[in-house]
Amino acid sequence: MTTPTGNQSRRLNESLRSLTAYYLSSEGFDAEPSPIHSKISTALDAGLVPDVTGIPGVWVDVSARGNHRLSVDLDSARATAALAGYPVTALVQSRGGRGIDEAYAVLTLGDLVKLARSAAPAP
Repeated sequence: MTTPTGNQSRRLNESLRSLTAYYLSSEGFDAEPSPIHSKISTALDAGLVPDVTGIPGVWVDVSARGNHRLSVDLDSARATAALAGYPVTALVQSRGGRGIDEAYAVLTLGDLVKLARSAAPAP
């Protein structure tokens, strides 16, 4: 999409995308931040993509809001993820004054179950 809805600033959101991708990469994932498109036409050409790619089957959106609206932001991310066919959605919410490893990663209990089942070793 174009400028992230509800975030404090475009630059802050871009930084959070990059930090999230960097952290996930340092943990062994092939994570990349998705660009923020300045034009609607470019965003439409790119299609629906999460803010951070690289975790198979998980739609990762980030929010750099000063005031947390976890429910609203998670619901919005889940709706977009469903349109794109992602089975699991996670919302990364920055926490002022803390490192990226202490950001909130919010998901529904149902999505946690999906993640746990996909990570569990086969019996």
